Amino acid sequence: ESKLVQAKQLCRTTSPNDYRVLANIYFCLAEVNHRLKHFMTRAEKYYRKAIEVAERSEAGDTLFQLERATMLLGYGIFRHDAASRAGAGGQLAIAEAERMISQARCIRSQVLGESHLATAECTDALAHVAESAGRLQHAVQLFDKALRVK
Repeated sequence: ESKLVQAKQLCRTTSPNDYRVLANIYFCLAEVNHRLKHFMTRAEKYYRKAIEVAERSEAGDTLFQLERATMLLGYGIFRHDAASRAGAGGQLAIAEAERMISQARCIRSQVLGESHLATAECTDALAHVAESAGRLQHAVQLFDKALRVK
């Protein structure tokens, strides 16, 4: 994590307008903190910052759109994890998770197509969210759709 923080500082100093690199650094920091589990507040801050910076970027190329989709998916999975930990009070986190993962799926579907594994990964994540929300029939449909690709 300390190396990523140094990279962030270096990027801000040498290329303050390179939002693409900065967004990816924030995303990596978020993923590291999410995986460590006990740094969830810090992880959420970095996920939000990564998405905010990515949205400021003028890079409209396909690769960056896919990177942005990965950031949205990562944050959506994080929010779903938060909803699972919150129990009955996690409905807001579930709604946010669904919104983020849906955006990621939309981007991947547009860029890669419906039959791509990366799109199926988002469909699978949406199925898990639907299952957590108690929408079991919809979850089964989404799981089936994802499995047909995989």
